[in-house]
Amino acid sequence: MENKYNVLRSLQILGVKQEDLVTCEKIGKILASSSSPLKDVFYAAKVGQVLQCSVKEADVKVRFATMKMIEFCFNNWFQ
Repeated sequence: MENKYNVLRSLQILGVKQEDLVTCEKIGKILASSSSPLKDVFYAAKVGQVLQCSVKEADVKVRFATMKMIEFCFNNWFQ
């Protein structure tokens, strides 16, 4: 609990507000939203992994398929 207090206190000192903190719920919304920029989806996936968020596969399946398609096109067009 002491470590959590220290982290929260550090965030308070840095001026980070409660609404700025990332939660698994926010991660899920970003990953599931078709209007989220791909950059946000990429970082949401990374943060979600660090936070060990569980995400419904169906919510993100289409987004990751789109990202794989973009990766495939990028790798084949720009080499």
